[in-house]
Amino acid sequence: MKRIVMFLVLFVVMTCTVVFAQDKVLQKAPKSEVLPSATFTAGFEKLFENPLFSWRADIDMDFVGYRKGRHNLTGRVRFLTVGARPSRGSINIAGLAYGLDACYKYYRTETNWFSVCNNHLSLHRTEELLVLEKEEIEKGRITPSIYTMDVNVISFGAGFMLKAPAEPKFVFLFQPIRFHYGGGFEFYGQPLYFTSRFALVKGRYVKLSFATEHEFGISPFNVGYLSVDLFLHEQEDGRAQIYIGYSPNQQLQPSVNEGVRRGGFKTGVRLIWDAH
Repeated sequence: MKRIVMFLVLFVVMTCTVVFAQDKVLQKAPKSEVLPSATFTAGFEKLFENPLFSWRADIDMDFVGYRKGRHNLTGRVRFLTVGARPSRGSINIAGLAYGLDACYKYYRTETNWFSVCNNHLSLHRTEELLVLEKEEIEKGRITPSIYTMDVNVISFGAGFMLKAPAEPKFVFLFQPIRFHYGGGFEFYGQPLYFTSRFALVKGRYVKLSFATEHEFGISPFNVGYLSVDLFLHEQEDGRAQIYIGYSPNQQLQPSVNEGVRRGGFKTGVRLIWDAH
């Protein structure tokens, strides 16, 4: 584990050095803007093998609340629903979650930024899940369930894109501190979060990409995605995104970055709107 973390840190440092050498510092007039942009996302993901976590749906809003030159105050609101297998002809909701993020971002260039964030995650189980868990136990099946928890994390991040044909994009978060609003600090069990994305084929309105997500810590998590972005229309992501993914981690775990997630095979669709 220590070797993986050291390799990741070294990779980020070397990549940042390349980015700084390539990019020109962003030169913008210190113009003040309130709510200059926002992104709305709605997604549905189907998972396999676990009847207590068979699908998830989320609605997100990312926005820039205030911008002055290279300085940005940003926020994110996320609502997440986890679904279990249907029973008696009805849909069962296994859990609900919401996330709130508040960040300060400094853009060194248009493709390179640094951030300090306060991230909040709240997870809740439902009564339907308790009934389904009992049924699974009676059938002799033991499956991981959804945790109930509130998490508040302080994170430090960096994001950058390299000037290359594949347009490689990376985000690195160091999130070592978990705190309680009533007082007290402690070590957060997933202190490192890293994502990457590569454009394999890109057309005028279509893009095929490969992306990965990694969380390192007490319970590491790794997943890879192959996605097709449709109707780009000058957006970084397509207005419609179809993807398939796989994670070798079979456990179910909460994540301050992703809400709650589970390993195995998954497929999904996302709709993304940029507002400026």
